[in-house]
Amino acid sequence: ATSVAMGEGKTAVRCMAECREEVNWQQLGKALEPNVLFKLEQKRQAEEVIAAGLERLVACPFCPYQTIMDDPQDRVLVCRNPECGKDSCRQCKKVSHIPLRCDELPEVEGARKKIEEELSLAMLRQCWQCKKMFYKEEGCNRMTCTCGAQMCYLCKVKVSSYDHFYGQGGQPTSEKKCPLWSDNKALHRQEVSAAAVKAKEELALSNDLSRVLRIDVEQGNVLVEREEVVVFDIDI
Repeated sequence: ATSVAMGEGKTAVRCMAECREEVNWQQLGKALEPNVLFKLEQKRQAEEVIAAGLERLVACPFCPYQTIMDDPQDRVLVCRNPECGKDSCRQCKKVSHIPLRCDELPEVEGARKKIEEELSLAMLRQCWQCKKMFYKEEGCNRMTCTCGAQMCYLCKVKVSSYDHFYGQGGQPTSEKKCPLWSDNKALHRQEVSAAAVKAKEELALSNDLSRVLRIDVEQGNVLVEREEVVVFDIDI
């Protein structure tokens, strides 16, 4: 029961019988190996410290060790737990990488470039015939590629005439499905914002990267959190 509880991040060990009462500390001391009891005690103490709401409390990302750090400019937490002893970055929670900044780490730079690429690709179209990538700055939604293939810029289907489109002030029908004219900037902004929402959800799954990178969904920007925030704009 204890191994299951600790595996789930819990410190309260309950009776496996129907009563489900919490097993007291004295009984645990008789039943558990000393090293297991010590780790359980560390986790319980860490929970109590967090519950106390102490200001400037910093926790080691690799073990239950916690301490008070008054200087916000002190970037490295030195763990005093003899079983851990790791130096960690207070911002990204990785092993200390001084003198590099968080945004200079290869994995952060790689993630930033990947997100930028995804946001840029969101407003690109691909020719159904030659596979060339493109986007338009002006003009109607009937697109003709350099290879001669034609397609609708909005729904991206193959077209051969204006029969697919309805004019200004018109309404879609079973044959005329898309408007011939649209606001390109508004369209691209909407597409980039949708891609930013998806990228933000994926980024949230990575705790380390989400502490360093931030995605502005409204503006479609990737931001690196550091002493000075650097903005990488996607031109839409």
